[in-house]
Amino acid sequence: MRFTKQQKDNITAICLGAALLVVILWYSVMGMQKDHLATLDKKRDSLVEKVDNAKDLVDGMKKKQIELQDLQEQLSEKEAYMASGDLYFWVVTKLTDFIRNNGHRVRIIYTGRDWVIGPSSMIPGFPEPYKSVSYTVQGSAYYHDFGTFLADFENSYPYLRVQSFRMYRSDGQVVESSGPEGDSDNSVDDSADKTPRVNERLNFEMQIVALTKVLNADNAP
Repeated sequence: MRFTKQQKDNITAICLGAALLVVILWYSVMGMQKDHLATLDKKRDSLVEKVDNAKDLVDGMKKKQIELQDLQEQLSEKEAYMASGDLYFWVVTKLTDFIRNNGHRVRIIYTGRDWVIGPSSMIPGFPEPYKSVSYTVQGSAYYHDFGTFLADFENSYPYLRVQSFRMYRSDGQVVESSGPEGDSDNSVDDSADKTPRVNERLNFEMQIVALTKVLNADNAP
């Protein structure tokens, strides 16, 4: 079959148009697919970022929990040195065990049950809920033995302080005193010989201050 020139031109135009249409459709579809893929990539990146952020948050929480646990353990270790439970029994036990276990030649004669609760500021650095409890302790010891005991006792209990003390002879003459009460003691005779004698056992009275937690009704003296 022979085509006329007009028919050939029409067929060529149709083929070119079809080819152009295919190209247009291809680019259109590919463009839409490209945009869709780009959107999916953005969503994927956003999701990955959220997952990474969530993982970092979880890791951060785990780290904070470990740090909190460490702090709680450190606090528990510190509180183990503080007065607790029956406060009278606590100080009597601490004094008795310390003297016995360390071989100090100190005799405790009296530990007052009328202990006094005060603010934690008596031992700086500890705000509420901590408070301080003050005890009066009386006993006897040789002069140098008492000094050794005093230093060792405070070093062994970092949250306990000897606020004041005085050492005196059986006749009431004060040999040495320290702290507010000792500084204000007007009964001391400056003209008297206050030098401790060899093998002279002296009486002593001291005020001990210890940290304690918030007290409940069962702790009341």
